[in-house]
Amino acid sequence: MKPFEYHEPKSTAEAVGLLSKLGPSVKILAGGTDLIIQMEQRTCMPRHVVNVMRIPELQGVSGRSGTITIGAATSLREVETSPLLRDKAPVLCEAVSTIGSIQIRNLATVGGNLCNAAPSADAAPPLLILEARVRTVGPQGERDLPLKEFFKGPRQTALQADELLAAIEIPEPPCGFRGIYYKQSPRYAMDIAIVGVAVGVLRSNGKCDEARISLGAVAPIPLRVAEAEAILNGNSPEERLVNTAAEISRDAAKPISDVRASADYRRAMVETLVRRGLNTLLSN
Repeated sequence: MKPFEYHEPKSTAEAVGLLSKLGPSVKILAGGTDLIIQMEQRTCMPRHVVNVMRIPELQGVSGRSGTITIGAATSLREVETSPLLRDKAPVLCEAVSTIGSIQIRNLATVGGNLCNAAPSADAAPPLLILEARVRTVGPQGERDLPLKEFFKGPRQTALQADELLAAIEIPEPPCGFRGIYYKQSPRYAMDIAIVGVAVGVLRSNGKCDEARISLGAVAPIPLRVAEAEAILNGNSPEERLVNTAAEISRDAAKPISDVRASADYRRAMVETLVRRGLNTLLSN
């Protein structure tokens, strides 16, 4: 690991000031479970590291006026065990519980998981079906944008060099909304996803009022499959429609082949998991 200068701001304003002053040679430390490894392997060699873990306004889970706010520096373990999230958005807790070990989740943060922008990030698919937004802060003030616009490519986000991710905001899901997350990996824990699928459904009177489908680890960025959702929205959950939605999701995936799985296997698993998720949520 190359030498670097360490900074520990106590407020978002101080952190943003450091980012503006230090320029492109700075990296944010928000848990460090990815960054420290990258620095040790010398795939990332910043001259300055800014630790945002001591900034109070970046911490915690709260709910107000129909919105759930998660500070970007909130640990994954706190997200996993949050009573508010377990009640209102259990699909996110379920997905986060699959990340690493408890020791890792005690240190890693939800903001770090998103800003690392790995296509396989487990927090991304459930947050996409929850229609989350992100709030950033920089020298020009705050910005608010949908999470689906935050990811730009592998390891690339919409954050400007002098911006900081401040919070993730989730509109409280409608009454009756249910979600499920499937992670396909060689091992249930301590491994990254080969395929991640999140499915959400709102149903009433025997119909699917709204379906939400998102995929991870099968494209350069986590993505929603709007075309598959539209097949189901407002219709009775017939087997034919469920199968069509699963096939459209499979075709929307743009995976690669690597040492962990082939592209064909990933596409087949997308179809299988989307179908399974829809059948599970629409049959109960």
